[in-house]
Amino acid sequence: MADDLIKIVVKDFNQDLLSQQMGTAGLLGGSLLWAGFDRINRRIYAPSAVHGNTPGELVFRYDPHLTEAQQDALDVILAAHDATQLSSNQQNKAQDEIDRQRFVQTFQDWDTLTATQQLNRTQELFRVVARLVDSRTDI
Repeated sequence: MADDLIKIVVKDFNQDLLSQQMGTAGLLGGSLLWAGFDRINRRIYAPSAVHGNTPGELVFRYDPHLTEAQQDALDVILAAHDATQLSSNQQNKAQDEIDRQRFVQTFQDWDTLTATQQLNRTQELFRVVARLVDSRTDI
């Protein structure tokens, strides 16, 4: 049976980045309740007492329990987390949008591009299409 591991961390969190950081540290497999947080946009959770919880309250549930070393690793991740940074997936999505906009512009200016520029833009298109099919793909 899993017990709750409660952490109070009064700072903003980027959910996707936190998940990536926890995965890198081998801390996935549990559940996380954003008890003392409210989602302020698509990406960021901010401390809040709106739901009657302590602002900054995170409730982790792992079965089996985390070891002391894993709890220490979690504490380091929470302390070092910078919500203004993007996860790898968010960085890829931002690049996909830039590539998409460039490709639209490329079609409008295709005849003015050199052969090398046309090749580069075609390669960007393949990357965007591959990522549309599977967002985990990065070529």
